[in-house]
Amino acid sequence: MTQPKIKAKAVHHTPRGSHRAVKAAPVALDSKQDGTTHVNVFSRGKTELGIFLSNFSKTPFKHPTYGSFASMEGFWYYLSSGCKFEELRKLVGIDAKKFGKGLERVEVVDFEEKIKAAIEYKIEQYPLFKLKLAMNKLPLKHYFVFKGDVVVDQPQYAWQVKHIERLAAKWRLE
Repeated sequence: MTQPKIKAKAVHHTPRGSHRAVKAAPVALDSKQDGTTHVNVFSRGKTELGIFLSNFSKTPFKHPTYGSFASMEGFWYYLSSGCKFEELRKLVGIDAKKFGKGLERVEVVDFEEKIKAAIEYKIEQYPLFKLKLAMNKLPLKHYFVFKGDVVVDQPQYAWQVKHIERLAAKWRLE
């Protein structure tokens, strides 16, 4: 599979103070430091790795059970809506989210575990990014940057970031 062409976009930010981090300790999240002190897993982050790891990014992958998807975001909503809406296989980013948000959610047994497995399948299919992740020494964070200067932490998705960090640690040992 060819590596996706990802352009890292600079995000300019004027710090507005501390925000709550996942561990509930006050930590300033400064988007200017993305790629220097941390990697922001965000579709408009500054690093190729952070953009690649974002569920929003166009990173086609094949799941051994559920088939092909253009993005993790499409897979997320495909799974959470009961695997009924084939359109989600081809949707990326905000298009996948808008379409998926309009669907009835169903209870999915082991939803988080299935998402974690899909994240691993996706990364495994991009050896260059798998290597970049394994070699990365910066902590992963997940926050949104709005209007260039408003940082909004996303602690509800910390389980995904922790899973990616566990995968990186595992692959460092290979």
